[in-house]
Amino acid sequence: MAKAYTVYSYDIDRLKSALSNASGVSLTVVGSKIHSDYFREYFTTLNARTIVIEENYVDHDYLDDYAAFYVKCLTDYPRKCKRLHSFQWISPNVNLAV
Repeated sequence: MAKAYTVYSYDIDRLKSALSNASGVSLTVVGSKIHSDYFREYFTTLNARTIVIEENYVDHDYLDDYAAFYVKCLTDYPRKCKRLHSFQWISPNVNLAV
């Protein structure tokens, strides 16, 4: 069974690398997107020290978009997405219960 989540010590480069690996998009492309600037500012404001990427998350809003657009595409897009959590206090060595 695949891991339900991955825990990382937060820094923007590590986050961009994780997003690149998860999406299959190059690190250069991920870094060029406005989302990188948003995440850097947002997580700095939150004083995030740890991020958790939850795998295979079922998001109802994403499923609505999927049903409206992606299901009609010839490319096989995944129906599940990933969800980010940020924490100020948790250590990457902590084992989270799922």
